[in-house]
Amino acid sequence: MHLKELLREELIVVDLKSAVHEVTAERSEQDKWKTIETLVDVLVKAKEVDLKDKNELLEALYERERKMTTGIEDGVAIPHAASDVVKQITAALGICKSGLDFQSIDGQPTYLIVLLVYPHIALQEHIRTLASVANLLNDEAIRKKLRNCQNSKEALQIIQRE
Repeated sequence: MHLKELLREELIVVDLKSAVHEVTAERSEQDKWKTIETLVDVLVKAKEVDLKDKNELLEALYERERKMTTGIEDGVAIPHAASDVVKQITAALGICKSGLDFQSIDGQPTYLIVLLVYPHIALQEHIRTLASVANLLNDEAIRKKLRNCQNSKEALQIIQRE
């Protein structure tokens, strides 16, 4: 499945930094955990996940992230986990123009965060989706366009063109 099939405007946060940082504008290792929670809140608000299941989903994502960072390189992170609180692969996109500390393997700030959750039964489809997202965001021009977009509608249009 491709990212353009999973996203809608309400599943995209363009000004992620202001949604994550409450007190300080400094990057910190807490960015990662706050970002994941913010994107799960997006899924809840969009009715992709029930509020009663939020903590269970967060724990699955945190557990996966503690095993190994999903902050890859080139300013991209793809936190993902299996949880049966969702019935199908679900995604949210966060864009942070100033960068977040996602403890990426290249040590650089992260600007684009795609959160993917999937039911345990959809492991094979998840692997294909993860590869598709990584391939899309491997394109420097697309990453740059997404970082510079002004709103979720523009971000969605960029993704749908690819």
